Amino acid sequence: VASWETSKARSQATVNSYAAIASRHQKLVSDGSIRIENHRGVVTRDIAFTSPSAAAAIVLGTSANGRARWVNDEGQQYGVWEESNNS
Repeated sequence: VASWETSKARSQATVNSYAAIASRHQKLVSDGSIRIENHRGVVTRDIAFTSPSAAAAIVLGTSANGRARWVNDEGQQYGVWEESNNS
């Protein structure tokens, strides 16, 4: 079942998924596991995630492609780094 909001269709499963991501993000910010600096989430402790995208989504508080959003200190995306290390 889809609902219409501001001319965009979203299924209830999608709405629930975003709510769960935002809730976990807020919990981790509240307990200090994620610190917000200059509009970026910084992870302050080891947290287990099922994938780079799941980690990026929780840190950002919204859906995200982890292979594109995670970057190292040199600005290299995780996906690029991963490919270069698996060649």
